[in-house]
Amino acid sequence: MASKVTSLKLVGLAVTATLISCQLQNEVSVVQLDNGQIEVEVLVKGNKTPCVTDLDIYHTSEGKVIPVWQIYLRDGHRASCISKFTYPNVPRHYSLAGNSRPLKAAEEYEVSVAGPGFIGGKEFTRIKLTSKTP
Repeated sequence: MASKVTSLKLVGLAVTATLISCQLQNEVSVVQLDNGQIEVEVLVKGNKTPCVTDLDIYHTSEGKVIPVWQIYLRDGHRASCISKFTYPNVPRHYSLAGNSRPLKAAEEYEVSVAGPGFIGGKEFTRIKLTSKTP
């Protein structure tokens, strides 16, 4: 009986290891444009256009995670998913979860992304815009 339990545990570990190793390598790029908008792009190694189903921007303050912008791909629109986003615009076929909050200058934020076979994230600091007066 002990050998059956041991083999079941080993099979469970093998399945877990396989799932972890199947995660696709990804890179999350965050750029602040001159107009203040934040551009987030996800690249997945070996996949030209990854399907981002969830994207969250959040701020951590005094140990609390504060959601700033959370969007997700609506059911039935998998063929329409994209990998490049511009905060605060909600792309077609995506929905906003809750209310979005403005990003504050000099505050640190984190972007978290997920899609079939990958998860990723990146920290960034909101840059204060300089006024362009003549």
